Amino acid sequence: MKKIKLQEFTQHIDKYIEEQQPLALEKNEQVLGFYYPQTEGKKIEALWELLNQTVAKMAQDSDIDSETLINTLDPCHPFSV
Repeated sequence: MKKIKLQEFTQHIDKYIEEQQPLALEKNEQVLGFYYPQTEGKKIEALWELLNQTVAKMAQDSDIDSETLINTLDPCHPFSV
């Protein structure tokens, strides 16, 4: 994914909208967020839906609820479950 400065994006937004390329937006060398053109947005939504279905199936197969599974897999909360 191409990284650009937020100021560059705002100054040339028409160009980036036309290019239809996902972008990481940075300020002070830190990623602030992402720009996904609408065509990419639909792909992202489909991937989130697939992820949700996968988590639900894993939780069901493990006989736990989805939230407990997510907390168990979250590296920010080791051994919390």
